[in-house]
Amino acid sequence: MNHFTKEVHDVSAIGSLSVCMGIAGVAQAAPLTFFGEDLGLGEGTRLPAHPNADAAQAAFLSNLVGVGTEDFESFADGTSAPLTLTFPGVGTATLMGSGNVNEVPTGTNGVGRYPISGTKYWETGSICNIEFSNPVAAFGFFGIDIRDFGGQVTLTLQNGSSTTLTIPNTINGQEEECSILVSLTLAIRSPK
Repeated sequence: MNHFTKEVHDVSAIGSLSVCMGIAGVAQAAPLTFFGEDLGLGEGTRLPAHPNADAAQAAFLSNLVGVGTEDFESFADGTSAPLTLTFPGVGTATLMGSGNVNEVPTGTNGVGRYPISGTKYWETGSICNIEFSNPVAAFGFFGIDIRDFGGQVTLTLQNGSSTTLTIPNTINGQEEECSILVSLTLAIRSPK
């Protein structure tokens, strides 16, 4: 199977994932990242708005066509990996690693985690891998409460070679929610 893998390290909660189909070709530039962070109101309070994360998402999406989003609403509460994720117009991906779908209709889960849209999100405190069935040109997600335990987000992009991106999220600060979006301005080929 052709695949393109992304590892997400040290994420407490992923609210939704967005990807866009890519065109195979020659690498043209380094990945372009869009990052917006909104510091939270504490572990028991969901942010009512997230303007910085939303602005990063809008900038990210303005550069793309054919975007598919996974919000975990189709999975039962407590479902663990591996999960087959469907991105309309893009293809599928397999989410692997530790963690589970968590449902929090209102407020937080008691320790500062909650979905961005709907009532469900992916919760993990460890490495998770997302393996795409087709090459993608962009990948993004909302992360909530990443700073717990000094969490630093790194994305490892693998398509024959490996690129690690360190995301400048707040470490050991207030609860936060952030939009972490990477537009891969290089064309990506699936390994054969």
